[in-house]
Amino acid sequence: MPQKKAENIAKFGQNVEDRLDEWEKNQVKELYQKLDKDKKATLAIDDYVTLFEQLKNDEAIMGKVPAQDIQEIRQVLESAEFKKRDDGKIGWI
Repeated sequence: MPQKKAENIAKFGQNVEDRLDEWEKNQVKELYQKLDKDKKATLAIDDYVTLFEQLKNDEAIMGKVPAQDIQEIRQVLESAEFKKRDDGKIGWI
């Protein structure tokens, strides 16, 4: 097991940082890419909700999980203020 992954598992639930380091971003990106079926670096809102569900279940093994519940996340993604493409999808930043 990579050292960073082992460190994050050891401090699971204790890590309250509000940003991700490069290793952690790559962990999230891996989940994102599995959901990006057409490989256009965009996801539909339902796919983003699935991504956040995976993060809440710590499938990225980072020890950092979103504090918001899934319904809150869906409301933010569906809000008019959230920037979406013309096709309603949201791109990888």
